[in-house]
Amino acid sequence: MAQRSQENSTNSATSAPMSAARKRQTVLFIILILGLISMFWEFRVAKPKHEQAWEAIQKMIATNYSKAGEVTNTNEDVEKLLGKAPAGTIPKEYQAVEIYKWRRGLPVMAYTIHVLYKKKEDGRLLLANAKRNEEFTDEDLNSTIIPPAAQPESEPAAETADAENEAEETSQEEGTEGLE
Repeated sequence: MAQRSQENSTNSATSAPMSAARKRQTVLFIILILGLISMFWEFRVAKPKHEQAWEAIQKMIATNYSKAGEVTNTNEDVEKLLGKAPAGTIPKEYQAVEIYKWRRGLPVMAYTIHVLYKKKEDGRLLLANAKRNEEFTDEDLNSTIIPPAAQPESEPAAETADAENEAEETSQEEGTEGLE
């Protein structure tokens, strides 16, 4: 009888730490599963959708400036292309910024695309520029420069060649002035 009570007390003493270890193991397993789901969402869902949207907007901006002085894409076109409404809009006097978000693996983080529109007299918002994962600065909002993605690739080379020719002509003129 005394042996049985000792065995029971030994079994109950070892079962208590086992239940705490089992609880810890269960909690860690749940955290692992949540981490794996989060990574899957981040790399297989959110990031590819964000990349697709960014490439589509860049193509729209490039076609926007293909005809001189004629902007053809509006905020409605961008919304239709992305298949979602903007998460937020920042209205300005002559322009507006729409923010599109894709939730990342961690719920508090998001991939964003900020799209800048210029307002026309008739109230339409015409696509002007876009930035990804950063906001427009006051300098960006005040400039009217065509975004680099929309500029033709051959222009910088031509400008560089013109600048070199002008520098050569200037140096030749300076050289001939000293000989006279």
